Amino acid sequence: MFASVSRTRLLVGLVGVLVLAFGLACGAAEKEVQIVEVEKQVPVEVIKEVIRQVEVPVQVIVEKEVIKEVIREVVVEKQVVVEVPKEVVVVKEVIKTIEVEVPVQVIKEVIKEVPVEVVVLQEVPKQIIVEKIVEVQLEAPTKFYEAPQLTLLVQTGELPPVEERLPKEPLIIPAAEIGNYGGTWHRTFSGPNDKAGHIRLATTGVTRPSPDGTRVLPSIAKSWEVTPDGKVWLFHLREGMRWSNGDPFTSADFVYQYEDVMINKDLSPAPPSQMFAGGELGVVEAVGDYTVRYVFPNPNYLFFSAIAQLNLLSSGCGCSIAYSPSKYLKQFHIKYNPDADQMAKDAGFEGWVAQYLKFDDAYVNVDRPTTRPWMFTANMQQQRMIISRNPYFWATDQRGNQLPYIDRIVFDLIPDSEVVNLKALAGEIDMQGRHLSAANLPVLKAGEEKGNYKILKVPGFGGHAGVNFNLAWEGTEKEWINNKKFRQALSMSIDRVEINDLHAYGESTIRGPVPPKGHLHYPGDEAANAYQQYDTEAANAVLDEIGLDKLDSDGFRIDPNTGEALTMIISVYTGQNVEMFNQVGAYFEAVGVKTIMDVVTRALWTTRGNANGVMLCSGGANTVFFYQGQAKYTLPVQSDTACENPGNPFARWVESGGTEGTEPPAWVKEVLEMFQKGQSSPVDEGNAIAREIFTIFAEQQHFLSLLSDGTGFFVVSNAFKNVQPFIGGWPLRSPSNAYPEQFFIKQ
Repeated sequence: MFASVSRTRLLVGLVGVLVLAFGLACGAAEKEVQIVEVEKQVPVEVIKEVIRQVEVPVQVIVEKEVIKEVIREVVVEKQVVVEVPKEVVVVKEVIKTIEVEVPVQVIKEVIKEVPVEVVVLQEVPKQIIVEKIVEVQLEAPTKFYEAPQLTLLVQTGELPPVEERLPKEPLIIPAAEIGNYGGTWHRTFSGPNDKAGHIRLATTGVTRPSPDGTRVLPSIAKSWEVTPDGKVWLFHLREGMRWSNGDPFTSADFVYQYEDVMINKDLSPAPPSQMFAGGELGVVEAVGDYTVRYVFPNPNYLFFSAIAQLNLLSSGCGCSIAYSPSKYLKQFHIKYNPDADQMAKDAGFEGWVAQYLKFDDAYVNVDRPTTRPWMFTANMQQQRMIISRNPYFWATDQRGNQLPYIDRIVFDLIPDSEVVNLKALAGEIDMQGRHLSAANLPVLKAGEEKGNYKILKVPGFGGHAGVNFNLAWEGTEKEWINNKKFRQALSMSIDRVEINDLHAYGESTIRGPVPPKGHLHYPGDEAANAYQQYDTEAANAVLDEIGLDKLDSDGFRIDPNTGEALTMIISVYTGQNVEMFNQVGAYFEAVGVKTIMDVVTRALWTTRGNANGVMLCSGGANTVFFYQGQAKYTLPVQSDTACENPGNPFARWVESGGTEGTEPPAWVKEVLEMFQKGQSSPVDEGNAIAREIFTIFAEQQHFLSLLSDGTGFFVVSNAFKNVQPFIGGWPLRSPSNAYPEQFFIKQ
């Protein structure tokens, strides 16, 4: 019978559907009309023409007298981006003219009128890669402020003044409300492998996704340029920016990371996939201290978006980050320190490589410098992981207050997701969506008032939860796992409507492993709907047809190669929706395929996946970012994804140029070649190739999509402020795309 591990869940109910329109850097879907309700003072900001001009009101000085006026606010059906100064930030959209009555402050003095500038970020012949963006030049702060705790360190001589810690042109992150400094953000984590929880809060990269996922915005790079052929990119850094220990942050940190880590076989298994274009590796060069040049042998038109994905925190290999603290790390590198090997052995390490990887692991070594808003003060091996304010963080709000507002974030180690849900109910979590079960949503919603929190719904797009087949599996079951008709039959055995109702409250989309409708890579309705219908009669017929037509005494299909019941093992890690995968196993068994659930810790799930030790696994795919650095979740192009691609041995084969790993099946190799061609083609050609690839994915069903574009949720304390709407998803590193630096705890 069906073997499973499950827990008693809280009440399951249904909630309404929340739909949020979305777009992409390379194109946008149609948007719904939404009416913005204004409760307090409304800045009058009238957009006269789409992508052309923005009129910004004069600044005002407030007196006590208040009059009533009707303000007409016009919102345009286009994403508008603002630079403050030269920093692109999202301006709230308005899609319909509305009239509201609000208090209006009497204007006594005009301080400054703000000019408007239209900028084209990049163009190639007959193809604009990035749309024309309306930008508004606002006056940068001329005076800067800091947290009181940092002022004390300045006064005692432990820190230089804030003006010396900030770059000449800090990133300006306009706060929805000017916050107060202080407080502790309380969260949880499940163990040493739960690294994404930290990454999603404290992300910094060369570029950064916007809150709604439609654009890539400046971050460490204040601007960038590309040649018309798409082969050479220049990223301009912030002069005077520093690491958290005060060391200068320069282009040398990029060159070091590339030359001495990424392409160093001792330290890194292979460069990240984002560094390739058309299957060939690019190079990194320094152009002065504050400009980095990336040169590719083939066109790489979307690199400004792909490099946004190189923002992970180093965990020992440096594989998925564009830069590293070279001055600090060189002491452990044999190239720069001839005594590094002996130094390592004296310290108890096998050699310099082992020591380097340990000291480059920010999750273990709290002394490793960072560029993030909070830095580790207690690592992931503790019962409490703590990250505290970075005194050299390089961003301010619009008034010159150095960010972040919140002093520190404390993660309590709680492996059991049920306990996490109980802590949320008790109001002991300030803001968290991770490890909160959708099955508990009705109870959590009912507990809002008592727990002094609110439930924030977060729509996602292009993301899938499902079951991934390991096509590189070496067991006797590999013949069936690699038979697309077998996979198609199991796909048709799944009742996705029931799964959607029970595990996503009807808010998911039923769609195969392809992007959503409206995306430029959408392959069409036929492909999106292929094998998604619940049809056990058709599934049984296909399984009979391919030779699994004999049953044992328990009603399970006999594998003719072994004479025993064909058994699928699905690996799932604790903290995921185990009940949903139990349900999938029950569907498989209903058509005669015996199924066992293997529920393990995430650390073991990852270890087994990387070692090719899983047959099928719970997984995810972010299809909308296919060309922009997320192909590793749909294709074997990078071997650091556990089992969330068609096969890690295939990825090692790709990374090594065919000298290691396992050669993929013909159809996988064909798609890999198509992908490489699409990456290095002009955008319109690349989009057409992507549609072909996703048509193949729909036919192969190597990933069984269960929930797509689902709406997640966060528990947010009522004292927690400045949490604006945002789109969820791993490629966006949500909620970092909502700018946690400007979150604050109301005192």
